[in-house]
Amino acid sequence: MSKKNDVKTILDEWLSGIPAVRCYSQKMKIYAPTCKGKCEGAVKKLETRVNEILLGSTTYKASGCWWDDEKKDMVCEPNHVIEAAHNCHDKKTLAKIASAIADYAVEANQTDMAILNNHFYLAQRIPLVEYTEELQAQLR
Repeated sequence: MSKKNDVKTILDEWLSGIPAVRCYSQKMKIYAPTCKGKCEGAVKKLETRVNEILLGSTTYKASGCWWDDEKKDMVCEPNHVIEAAHNCHDKKTLAKIASAIADYAVEANQTDMAILNNHFYLAQRIPLVEYTEELQAQLR
């Protein structure tokens, strides 16, 4: 199938032709563990902040698993996936999103944060917080 006739191109052309359709260039997913129910409040704060910054999201329940070297076992726990479309091209919006994620990571005591934004990232909490603070300092 040629590029001109592929389904994605045809669908994009159709959607962009509808009056009052908004097109977002990016889609972000933030995987927020619930700490086996102990940090639901932190998850809700993160969801609220994402909604305020990006003007909406879809949240759904999932299960996240990882290998624990100390326990020599797979660890699984409930997660909320916060998915939001955006055109996040300015540093102020980026700083707000980074701050929301870093604040959640600290409050929920997460070692790593999983984020999908065109690529899948595992961000360690301490460098994430440090980078967020540097980014905010640049904007002052």
